[in-house]
Amino acid sequence: DIGDKNYKIGIYTDIALGYDINCCCVALCLGRHSEYKNQSLWMRLDYDNISNYFLDDEKNPRIMKRKDGEPCFILPWNKSYDHVLDNERKDYVNDNLEWLHKNSDKLQDFIDSKLNDKYNKIDNLDIDSSIYDQGLFKSDELIDIRKFHEASISDKINLLDSISSKRVHSLSARILFRNFSHELEDSLKDKIKQSIASSQYVNTKQQQRRTPIDGLKEVNKILSKEELDQTQSDIVSDYVAYLNNIKN
Repeated sequence: DIGDKNYKIGIYTDIALGYDINCCCVALCLGRHSEYKNQSLWMRLDYDNISNYFLDDEKNPRIMKRKDGEPCFILPWNKSYDHVLDNERKDYVNDNLEWLHKNSDKLQDFIDSKLNDKYNKIDNLDIDSSIYDQGLFKSDELIDIRKFHEASISDKINLLDSISSKRVHSLSARILFRNFSHELEDSLKDKIKQSIASSQYVNTKQQQRRTPIDGLKEVNKILSKEELDQTQSDIVSDYVAYLNNIKN
């Protein structure tokens, strides 16, 4: 209990936390994001004096975003599992929980801001990153997605024209291009290829997508600096052939 509310607490496991802390930490569940419904937010508790991160405008407590159905796993905060933490970290948890209880209004303000914090709007965001711009697929989109994945290859191609969602249509076309390009007519293949390779689109870090030309330049750098064995040479040759095929 913190203030007048009850929160879930657990041992959050994630290899990204580092082996020096056994890839785990104690974390408080702040709740589900208001926009990205498959995402829960967890605030780390096992470090010294969490108040420093609430009282300094330049700092923020460590937040971890967990998506349903994916690692990281949350273990119960009890004696069956807390042996993975040393006594110092356990003391930090208790001290921080006590401070949060006395300052529950600050915690609630922080939670409200984080659960409603949205990704910044990015101009020309590539359709592969559309979930960050348009959110999760809606019910009508999911119907089209299900039909597409259940269809045979030829039926997938025929279904493209009947998909009403522009996003699902573009993503479906890219799936066909990447996996079944030999089944596509040249005009459709070229259209999809141009949508993928277009330099005007960017990812969530506002970086332009690598083009086939970029890939060829990188290959040439590798060939000029490294000596390859036969297996590596075969791999590079196949890659070059693939890039030459899709760049034309």
